[in-house]
Amino acid sequence: MITSRLRVNFAAMRTALRTLIRICLLAAKPQDLPASRELLVGCIAAAFTVQFVGYNMLTEDGNPFLLAATNTAMMGVIWVMLLQFSRHMDRWHQSACAIYGSMAIINLVSLPVIAWSIDLTGMEAGGLRDSARLIVIGLWAWEIAVSARIIRETLEIRMPLAVAMGIALSFALQIVMVFLFGPAR
Repeated sequence: MITSRLRVNFAAMRTALRTLIRICLLAAKPQDLPASRELLVGCIAAAFTVQFVGYNMLTEDGNPFLLAATNTAMMGVIWVMLLQFSRHMDRWHQSACAIYGSMAIINLVSLPVIAWSIDLTGMEAGGLRDSARLIVIGLWAWEIAVSARIIRETLEIRMPLAVAMGIALSFALQIVMVFLFGPAR
């Protein structure tokens, strides 16, 4: 009984992971995810974990646990406010899974770039090379595109407005983090 239950949970998680990857590739919608509390908790935990690793790589004097927890919590607060304002709280589980899951995947893909950038910064006194900057800008554009698609599908709005909201969401998170913890060094 326990093994069959584990097999079902593993199969469901594998399907959800595939859907999250397809969301990051702009080939699936948040509605394609199950409205599962367990999946939401897993996506939040994954987003927090990947952010913790990233902050651990980037910060020398900051607390990576606190930074990751704050960023993860603020994403949830902003997302709840967005859903409340648009009167779509019934879409919380699926859309939050999509936002947190895609954030975890995109940040996971970004980790090698962060490591590479840190190595380059150590080699060059002037900061990042142009190639590293272009990759970072490309990853940010990908994050905006994925967020915009999730926002568009969740709120049923036009894509230009969803892109603007995706950019605003990204900047809002960064502004809150800088306000609370100061600029990155």
